[in-house]
Amino acid sequence: MKNHWIFALVTLAILFTGCIYLNDVNQQNPLKQIGNQTQPNTTQNSGEVQNALVVKANETPTREIASDIISTTQIINKTVEDEKPLLNISDTKQDTNPVENINASFNYPRLSIAQKISNRPYVLSLIIHQENQYNLMIIEGEVYNSSPAVYVSSNGGYSWIKTLGNASLAVHSIEADPSNPNIVYAGTSFESETGTVTGKIYKSTNFGMNWGEIATFPGEGVNVIAIDNNISNKIYAVQRTGNINLGDSGVHISNNGGTNWTFYSFRLSRTILVWAFSQNINNGYIFLSGEYNNKTHPYNPPILRSRDHGITWENIFPSNPWHIYSIVIDERNNIIYFHEEGYNLYKSADNGNSIELLNSTTAAAGNIMAFVMAFDNINSALVLGEMLFPSCINTPSPECSDSGRLLVSINESSTFQPVRNDSLNIVDLDFTRDYNKLYVSTYGQGIYVLKKETN
Repeated sequence: MKNHWIFALVTLAILFTGCIYLNDVNQQNPLKQIGNQTQPNTTQNSGEVQNALVVKANETPTREIASDIISTTQIINKTVEDEKPLLNISDTKQDTNPVENINASFNYPRLSIAQKISNRPYVLSLIIHQENQYNLMIIEGEVYNSSPAVYVSSNGGYSWIKTLGNASLAVHSIEADPSNPNIVYAGTSFESETGTVTGKIYKSTNFGMNWGEIATFPGEGVNVIAIDNNISNKIYAVQRTGNINLGDSGVHISNNGGTNWTFYSFRLSRTILVWAFSQNINNGYIFLSGEYNNKTHPYNPPILRSRDHGITWENIFPSNPWHIYSIVIDERNNIIYFHEEGYNLYKSADNGNSIELLNSTTAAAGNIMAFVMAFDNINSALVLGEMLFPSCINTPSPECSDSGRLLVSINESSTFQPVRNDSLNIVDLDFTRDYNKLYVSTYGQGIYVLKKETN
């Protein structure tokens, strides 16, 4: 399940210049029904929409938008933004693969840059339509200067259409339904003219071409949206610090595709900002991590686990020294990896019953703000991408030149090998369904497609 980097990156940038502190809250009743009567401004899609635009491999990419798209409840700021044609690597940078000295026992395919598919400057998150790789969706927005918005491409990045987001509506997370990739949910925050902020959820049934608002929650924006891997139409939504009206942190759950929602508390003594949300497809266990908004001592931010699809939660790492930024799961071997905001990498081989420190030296320089992770279930490989501090983004220096790498660990090894060193500020990693290509989204440097080659 895809993690949601946009809100995390914005928050990291803010936390880099100053911490935000909130008061502790008391433990709450774990179950609070919202339902149709009390849930504000909840609507349903008024009609079905057609499938997302598709460009076949043997067709010429086009900027044209089909005129017969049927609108849903709401269309927001749909604008066409053309790009240059697809860029070969020769048009951008020489693919010299500077990391060649890989040990012979390190059995992982060489990753070469097949294309730079987009010059979008501030990509924060990406979704690949897993049935047609020409269909892409991104969240884009400069951290300090604009509200993040959704852009959609139906021709492999040749052109983009802004379909959701404006000055009042910021998009924080997107997630596609694993059973139907045309269905996508978006978590947002809406700020009214009076400054009141609410969390809103939007749904698209044609891969982001049209959107309909399906839920509104008082308080903070929705920074995590997730879809259950095992239960159809089960949706999870987490607000930034919890629902202010409800008074604590927890998860909103819908069992019918967003029509009705129920709130389940995390039962923590402090509110948390959720960073990562991941589900084990084999048993349905959910793992969630975040940081306490109130960082008073002792500061041991939780890793939460739910064994009943989000109804009850337990802290499985009460001694955790720092907040976990990213969670990925090895689906073949049921191993869960947790990476903190800094350099410590943990793993659990027993569904979270015990957690061990795997590696604390994955970074070679002090310019790394966090790591994003993806797991290659074909080669049993954990892939890490280095996300840089804002100082390396805004005013690059020689000290930042050895950062922005891709690192890989094979077969549960604690040893990581750099497989690319392109000095990219990596914010998202996404494998295609066959794991033959890796999409690397960067902040300020566009989107790259890496292709596996035989060493």
